[in-house]
Amino acid sequence: MLINKGNSMNKKNLKVILLVSSFVFLSLTLFAPPIHSINAESTPILNYSRSFKLAIPRIKGDDVKVLQSFLNNLGFNCGTADGSFGPKTEAALKLFQTANNLKPDGKAGKITIGLINTGTVNSNTNTNTNTNTSSTSNLATNSFISGCSGTTGYSTTTGVSCAVTSLPIGCTSSSVYSTTTGLSCSTGLPPVSVAPKIIMSGSTGQHTINISTISGVTVPAADGIPTSTITATDEYTATISWTGSPSVFTGDTIYTATITIATKSGYTLSGVTANYFTVSGATATNGINSGVVTAVFPATARKQLTVSAPSITLSKVYDTNTTAAVTAGTLSGIVSGDTVTVSAVSTYDNASVGTNKTITTVYTLGGADASKYIKPVDSTVTTGIITKADVSAPSAPTLASKTTTSITLTANALHEFSKDSGSTWQESEVFTGLTASTSYTFVARVKETSNYNASPASVASASITTNAPDVSIGDLFQGGKVAYILQASDPGYEAGVQHGIIASLADQSTGIYWHSVDGDTVATGTDIGTGLANTNAIVAAYGSESNAAKLAYDYVNTDTGTGVYSDWYLPSRYELTKVYLSKAIIGGFGTGFGTRYVSSSENTTDDKVYARYFAGMMEMESDPTKTTLNYVRAIRAF
Repeated sequence: MLINKGNSMNKKNLKVILLVSSFVFLSLTLFAPPIHSINAESTPILNYSRSFKLAIPRIKGDDVKVLQSFLNNLGFNCGTADGSFGPKTEAALKLFQTANNLKPDGKAGKITIGLINTGTVNSNTNTNTNTNTSSTSNLATNSFISGCSGTTGYSTTTGVSCAVTSLPIGCTSSSVYSTTTGLSCSTGLPPVSVAPKIIMSGSTGQHTINISTISGVTVPAADGIPTSTITATDEYTATISWTGSPSVFTGDTIYTATITIATKSGYTLSGVTANYFTVSGATATNGINSGVVTAVFPATARKQLTVSAPSITLSKVYDTNTTAAVTAGTLSGIVSGDTVTVSAVSTYDNASVGTNKTITTVYTLGGADASKYIKPVDSTVTTGIITKADVSAPSAPTLASKTTTSITLTANALHEFSKDSGSTWQESEVFTGLTASTSYTFVARVKETSNYNASPASVASASITTNAPDVSIGDLFQGGKVAYILQASDPGYEAGVQHGIIASLADQSTGIYWHSVDGDTVATGTDIGTGLANTNAIVAAYGSESNAAKLAYDYVNTDTGTGVYSDWYLPSRYELTKVYLSKAIIGGFGTGFGTRYVSSSENTTDDKVYARYFAGMMEMESDPTKTTLNYVRAIRAF
């Protein structure tokens, strides 16, 4: 301060004042608790519009919250920064005012906030061990500071304690820091940059922006349009761009926006801390003193797609599988530029024939961008139909066994059978109640099941004749009388089934030659079962010649109640012998001397034929020439 020349103090008094002033200043600088000077270039702004003090009701607001945060940062504990000016806030403010040589009235008015916004304030931290050791040699001559008089406690212009009656070297009444030492003109301590800055509206110079929230950015969502403008604030404007320059957002994608802030007049990015700015819904980062903000948003949700006009074939013929024909339809909801396809698989609940069946359709997405979307919801219908399938006709049935009254066909569990050309059907392959010695034909079809229609009938089987009833030699049977029943050693024997020879009831001739001339060996069979073949060979060789074989071949018996047959033939050598042995039971044979019956068998030794005498003293086999006249008795087999 400057000395008041109008003061009438004598030199002695002046010395006393100087000594007292030096003592007071040294006391403030040497014995006060450790405090720090705060450079506020990095703090948010509090635009002054009202004073803060303890009142009822309490003063509340964001500006109070900013002040509380400011005091807490300086070590003047006012509790949680809740935006309500209470007793703790008042006490903390008084400590701040005391530490900064202001009147400790607990009110935050223009002087208190103005001091804060000068850029240098003192904190209440105990971590700074720097102690001002300024001595009286640093002090100028004694004088009152601006706004003080001999009776004032605090400056009416700066609010600084009037107890500081001398100014350090390099300081004036309006200086904040010494131009010589750089120390605080009020405390003699060096500045420490740790606290936020509060600036009164109307202050001059560049102020660090304090609006950290960047507004107006819509969080990306599938099908959304990227934000292209940023809401301006009182402190800055901003532009925004998106990595990849999307015209529309798609699903399952991480989007990054770059926001570039341009400060308005009176504001600066200098002092902005790292990662200071925030963007709703994003992780925002920025560098120190930088207005380039990178906002990374979490991956967008996958978008639910729908499908229109799917086509399901609701009916099919049974084919052993559950597949239903389907066309997937058209996808809806794909973001422009994305490549997504859809396929569908429809299945019946089971493969069996039925109505009102459930068909489930399952969709699958494909294409380069399929992972960004949720597939259409799978669907079901309950109107599916599976009808019975047709099958082809089987082969004709075949004989397995037979008796006199039954015929058993080869079994097939899938078939059913008929003996009346398909008028009636039975599942059993056994037909009973048949007539002995009667021929039948049969057809088969694949029977109807729960999944198949019955097939058409097969072609007819070969004719199958039931066995003749058990007979005895001499019984009337099948147009004649039983002359012989085959034994196990005989050709053609069948265990359990009677076979044998039937002799006609009367002779077909009492005198006819075997052949009109001798020679020509054509029928040499002699065993049982060869007579038919011999007869056919003779008839074939000699045509319409009237001979013994031709008579037997043409014979058709008269019905005597046992049926009419046309399959008669001339017996072979040993067949004729069996007839001879039963001649008495059969009856009707010639009885005159020399009655001889001829066979169909040739005696190749001497170009004769085998014959046998049936009456007289010479009942024996003989071999007359072919031109000799003989009796004829036709036979047939059963």
